[in-house]
Amino acid sequence: GQPVPDTLFQSAVDAFQKADQLYGGNLESKLLVARTYLRWPGHEAEVEPTLRKALDFAREKGSVEDQKKAVQSLLDYAALSNKQELRAWGLEQFVAVDPAAVGAWAELAIASDALGKSGDAVYQRLLGIRPKDAVAYATYAVNLATKGKNDEALAAAVLCLPVAVVLAWVSDR
Repeated sequence: GQPVPDTLFQSAVDAFQKADQLYGGNLESKLLVARTYLRWPGHEAEVEPTLRKALDFAREKGSVEDQKKAVQSLLDYAALSNKQELRAWGLEQFVAVDPAAVGAWAELAIASDALGKSGDAVYQRLLGIRPKDAVAYATYAVNLATKGKNDEALAAAVLCLPVAVVLAWVSDR
């Protein structure tokens, strides 16, 4: 129940930064610095820049998995701090790293709509990048259906179904 002294937080930051230095750059150390700032009262403003630097490091020196981990840490922070613009930006970074992450594209479309931007444009980018991805078309169809755009949803859904299923459906009409 006692407040943690600033010196203890500073010691943790110093230790993580020293580890980062000793490794010649280390994503985990950079993320631990950000987490420490998050918990250190009065240092919340340092979290986002620290996470962005960690992402830059992961892009430059890390694997795809490191990049995903850095972006996910940024997304977690954006959700925790209710920073919608940062969350949308983080989702953009995630789909840039992993264009096959259809769920992230769907979240980005929702975030874009919430910010007054076009979620539909997000889906159009996804379908342009992954024109043969049935899951992408199915996800887009569900999105359209939830917006009451049933004819458009059906058209998108048809594109993700095997031809035999489509022909059977048409012949039943």
